[in-house]
Amino acid sequence: MAFNSMAAGQLPQQIRRWHIACGILAVLALMGFWTLSDPARLATSGILTSGDYAGAAFCHRIVDRSFSIMGRPVGLCARCSGMYLGFFLYLALVLISGREKWTAFSPLPILALMVTFIAIMGVDGVNSYSHFFPGFPHVYSPNNTLRLFTGLGTGLAIGTFIVPAVNQTVWHQSAQTEKAAVGTFGELVGLLVITILGGLLLLTELPLTTYILAILSVLGLLLILTGINTILMLLLLKKENSYHRSIQAFPSLAIGFVLACAEAALLVTGRIWLIGTIHGIPGLG
Repeated sequence: MAFNSMAAGQLPQQIRRWHIACGILAVLALMGFWTLSDPARLATSGILTSGDYAGAAFCHRIVDRSFSIMGRPVGLCARCSGMYLGFFLYLALVLISGREKWTAFSPLPILALMVTFIAIMGVDGVNSYSHFFPGFPHVYSPNNTLRLFTGLGTGLAIGTFIVPAVNQTVWHQSAQTEKAAVGTFGELVGLLVITILGGLLLLTELPLTTYILAILSVLGLLLILTGINTILMLLLLKKENSYHRSIQAFPSLAIGFVLACAEAALLVTGRIWLIGTIHGIPGLG
């Protein structure tokens, strides 16, 4: 079963959500066309610069390990771009398919595969890091393609664990559906196909697609923090399982997002204070 047919009983809702998603992509495309049409606008783009600072809070941003838009590095390195884009795609497909209140975790074989994705990224990350030290042993030569796709797999894994946890915390039991958003290998294959296509688009480094995907990657980072913040906030305030409808949950999720932005701002301020730059790490790249 393909991911986009997950909630066949809610077809009209899915169609509306696809329309919204396409509308958002169209707006991003128009923003991209306008920004890319002038090198000066690209160099001083407010949204890309904001992404640089948000990304620098959690990513080394080494230039030769990052993708670029017409020579301008994006906000996250290749691995982080993949990781947060993978999460964003997982969440976007869950929302479009109407499964945002589905609370069960995926079956154990799928979870085991997701853990494997994380382990593969860990191995590639250690091997990649070893190349900072010429005399340090390493298994193979790293590259941005491996960084991107191992990151994408980990992003899907993060979504598989975080999204059900958020749903279990936010929604009242009567609003919950005790099913997994990705419950079969058929659904997983559909998700993987879409994720791989996203990765291939980013690999092309076509200016417009890279612009859009770079923004979505940074948004994925902030949305992970939003989910974690929302869980902790509702538990601390003893407001978990309080909401029946999305409009009721929106204020809590919005606060979680604002906190995510504040956390990123605090961390990047600390980075600038410690190493003096948001571009790479002195001595490493």
